[in-house]
Amino acid sequence: MNRIYVHFFGTPMIYLDENRTSFPFKKAEALFYYLVIKKRALKDELSALFWPDIESEKARKNLRNSIYNIRNILGKDVLLSPQKDFAALNPEIEIQTDIEIFASTNSKEALFLYKGEFLEGFFIKDSDRFDSWVFEQRDYYNELYKSKLDNIIKGSINKKDYKDARQYLKQYISTDEFNEEAYRTLMKVYAKEGLINEALDLYGKLKYRLETELSVKPDAETAMLYKRLLEAKNHRPAYLRTNGGNFFYGRLRELSLMQDLFASFLNNINAQSFILIGEAGVGKTALLQHFLNKIDTKDMILLRTDCNANEEKYSLRAWTPILAKIIKVYGKKNMKIPEAWVNIIASLFPGVLENVENYRNEALLNPSAIAYGIVEEIMSGILSALSRENKLLVIIEDIQWIDSLSLSIISKIISVDKNKKILFIMTSRNEYLKRTSYFVSELSRHHLITKFEIQRFTRNEVAELSAATLPQGMADKELTDKIYAETEGNAFFITECLNLLKSGEGLTALSRGMEAILSTRISYLSDEAQKILNILSVFFSHINFDLVLSLSDKNELELSDIMEELQNKFIIEEISSDHSGYPCYRFTHAKIREFVYSKLSSSKKSIMHNKAGLIIETGLKNEFTDSSIYPLLIYHFTNGGNKAKALYYRVKLIYTYFPLKNELFPTLNDIYLGINYCYMTQRDMDNHIKEINALIEEIRIEGGNLENQYGTDMMVMHIKGQYCIWQGDYRNGTGYINKMIQLSDKIHNVEYAVKGYQQMVYYGIQINNAKTVAFYSNKILDAAKEHNIEELIGIAYRFLGVYNSMILDFEEAKSFFRRSISLFKKLELRGKHYTLSIAACFNYIGEINRREKNYTKAIECFEKSIKLCEQKNIFIGLQVFYTNAGRAAFDMEDYSKAKAYLVKALDYCKNCNFLGSQSIANGIMCMVYINEGKYDAALDSFVKANEYAGRYKNDDIYKLLNDIKSRIQDMMLADVQLKNVFYHRLS
Repeated sequence: MNRIYVHFFGTPMIYLDENRTSFPFKKAEALFYYLVIKKRALKDELSALFWPDIESEKARKNLRNSIYNIRNILGKDVLLSPQKDFAALNPEIEIQTDIEIFASTNSKEALFLYKGEFLEGFFIKDSDRFDSWVFEQRDYYNELYKSKLDNIIKGSINKKDYKDARQYLKQYISTDEFNEEAYRTLMKVYAKEGLINEALDLYGKLKYRLETELSVKPDAETAMLYKRLLEAKNHRPAYLRTNGGNFFYGRLRELSLMQDLFASFLNNINAQSFILIGEAGVGKTALLQHFLNKIDTKDMILLRTDCNANEEKYSLRAWTPILAKIIKVYGKKNMKIPEAWVNIIASLFPGVLENVENYRNEALLNPSAIAYGIVEEIMSGILSALSRENKLLVIIEDIQWIDSLSLSIISKIISVDKNKKILFIMTSRNEYLKRTSYFVSELSRHHLITKFEIQRFTRNEVAELSAATLPQGMADKELTDKIYAETEGNAFFITECLNLLKSGEGLTALSRGMEAILSTRISYLSDEAQKILNILSVFFSHINFDLVLSLSDKNELELSDIMEELQNKFIIEEISSDHSGYPCYRFTHAKIREFVYSKLSSSKKSIMHNKAGLIIETGLKNEFTDSSIYPLLIYHFTNGGNKAKALYYRVKLIYTYFPLKNELFPTLNDIYLGINYCYMTQRDMDNHIKEINALIEEIRIEGGNLENQYGTDMMVMHIKGQYCIWQGDYRNGTGYINKMIQLSDKIHNVEYAVKGYQQMVYYGIQINNAKTVAFYSNKILDAAKEHNIEELIGIAYRFLGVYNSMILDFEEAKSFFRRSISLFKKLELRGKHYTLSIAACFNYIGEINRREKNYTKAIECFEKSIKLCEQKNIFIGLQVFYTNAGRAAFDMEDYSKAKAYLVKALDYCKNCNFLGSQSIANGIMCMVYINEGKYDAALDSFVKANEYAGRYKNDDIYKLLNDIKSRIQDMMLADVQLKNVFYHRLS
């Protein structure tokens, strides 16, 4: 006979001979559960229970069908009808349930069976009486569970097994979260163990829940217990209360809830990341640090970064320290970053990876072609791989200053991981930007993040904190009122006040306000320490020892003594060494830096910023890796009033990364990936252009000279030219590029002249003007031969091949492509990397063969392109090559081969936003699906193809899609089903 086991607690499950089974209809399943509990029931009772609103005959028919379903799934003998009007379980069949075992067992083991409420999450439509019965059962077993817990708790307390008592009391509270008696008992258990802070934390949690969810306060007995515990804490000796100088007060509710969220993360139960929001100095960082001190992270990997207002314009800056640590952890664990990601990481984060110079010459992708998703995928993939063995805790402070792309990556990681392996903890000032607010609200809506608003301390809390911190008897009402009036409850200023009082400074400093408090703290430094502090305040984040040494007139030993003095006063703190090997320092609180900096005269600020900028500038070595230093130089030279240098490095930074967006196959350009402007919105780009124009105008009005004037002018004209052409403003765009070419000719600068020629080639391809492509391709070739630049010769040959393809001289085009391939292969023998350039040429030859209807040769060429890239783990361009191979296979009517190529193409398109490939691949895939009879899938592909074509606006693609549309219309004449699916779309 079959053996049946039924789980009623939590998500209901039925096992037949140890194999889980399920019902196709919910009411049949509900009927079975009801009979398992009741054993037998009248059929009229069952009809009325499950089908109350339909006529009796139809209800009886539904009942018969449900009984048939039960017998069909669990066996014919499972139900009996001993009398015509009854239905009953067969007593000879072994049916075991978790509720029977639970009810008959009094040991702790029984509690493990209670995995949730009775039939949790189970409901059926149109059956209020069944729902009422379920609720009755839930209440009964819930009370039975609490009764068993209560007995075990009392036994544990009697045996003074407080650890067990704590565990089961927490279980009790999770079941009945408003039961104040359980809270009081747990508070008393904490007190018996000497864990008074935990008891006070628990009260804060209860108080918050009652006030926010029920709008009531804890009852008098609970409040009295809290008061007694608080008094006991405050009357302990001062050395116990201050805990060796690390005393932390208040935030009991927030701390308790943060610990609950962290416990959920550890246990993989509905975990949420969280963000602490409040004004500067309110205590967000202190609370975060106290929380981190209390939790156990020894089996986790802790990643931490700070955001800064001076870097918010620059994408991904906040991720640099996180990625630097990840790279080290990868090294220790002998983990490897996928080679396909190495070039991109080296581009996004200059200086983070070592030994990446060999990748510089490998052709990568046009930034305009890359999708936001590839950056999200890489960061998510790196963190996900790291989290397989250890959970990750990612701390990000001052997220209000993070850039949009970084925020998007965090949102993607949280949404995908759902806080299972990666937990984000963030802080934000309450004047945070609109995008941060949207980020929080969107994730909150999906229960993936919790927001804690950190408020100032109340007058009573200031009094309690003062009493707990100052020598006993000192914190009288007059003094605490004074402290509150001066600080307005801001935690940072309260701490400063109390430190002054403990050091014997008295009340005089308080009367001068908070500025005086900070001034008093600084005034006790030596003159030399004051000077060094002024230097440190010029830097918005950390500063290394070597740089301070260069900016000061001290030797290493003297400076070490001064830095030690500042650390002993808790004004600065040492953080880990940077790549130079010297230690780095930062202020213990941003308010101290702001105060010191505000006291510098304008002239002193200007001199110090300029000096700092010039010293940093002398250390520049490599144009690309140095790009990460440019924002710092811009900051110093801007604040130093050196507008010419500020403009130069602003333009240089933008120029380093500004994308070329105008080649027909942009993924095939020999352009190095630049993240900052690859991921700019149009609005961001508009703002950068405006800022550059405004700064140039200011310098000219003031009669100043531009730093490296010709170089700056050419970079600006190149940026504006590219930008206008990208916007479709061809007249102004080509005007700027031609001016750049003229200026480069004037000063004999071949580099910028060739860049101008290349931009005009891309423009010619964009507007399908073969003469323009030919003219400027030959200009590149002439310049390359004159100056013997072989790489440029290879590029010129490729462009001339494109030109001849445009005028349909296919043999000449193939000849140029082959010459380009031959030259690039020759250069590769010298250690250079031109794999993608070679693959691009094979792709162009393949396209010519396809247009000549030589499909087998075309596919051979596309396969060469694919093989070249896949062997070197270069994924850029593969979406183009696979798309073209799919198109050739479709043209030769090999639909299965076409589908295989196109599936790959669309997969690569997810990571590279090249609209042309997406449109072509979806268009042809539409025809493949029609050939397979999958008309709904075909329509979906057709819609996508037209959407991408509408955004890309290319005549050849419009022609292809119109041809596909005509073919579908012809096929609709003989296929009614196809007509029904496509009629409204095509009409």
